Amino acid sequence: MAETFLFNIADTILQKIGLIFLQEIGLLRAVENELLELQNKLSTIGAVLLDAEEQQAKNRELCNWLGKLKDAFTDADDLLDEFEIDQLQQQFVNHHSLVTRKVRDFLPSPHSLKFRFSFGHKLKDFNKHLEKIAAVKDQFHLTERFVARNVVPREREIT
Repeated sequence: MAETFLFNIADTILQKIGLIFLQEIGLLRAVENELLELQNKLSTIGAVLLDAEEQQAKNRELCNWLGKLKDAFTDADDLLDEFEIDQLQQQFVNHHSLVTRKVRDFLPSPHSLKFRFSFGHKLKDFNKHLEKIAAVKDQFHLTERFVARNVVPREREIT
């Protein structure tokens, strides 16, 4: 069970990305592309995580690499949480203001555009960081393993 810890984190992040797309949030094109890039990188890394977690006891460098991945996955989770919080705040404001709702139909919220622009830059920087970490995986000669999982969108509990 402990071997699948990072795999489960990666799977959770992939589910969050899928949930963002399913909710049809109006993203700027750059943010959408960066999310797709993140999803692709996580899928590529996720394919070798089960093998890496099994071999980490025998290879100190692999153990360090998994530690860096764990930190990166935590950062990705935090970044996506930040996006979801902004969306919930926008829904709350839009729901409670008739004037805001009418204006929103014609013009996007300046806060929302500013946030998405900022979020896009953070996401792009994170993708570059993850790319550097992912590039190291080839030196470990890991075997790809896929676990069939049904991705079911779930409603997140508000904390």
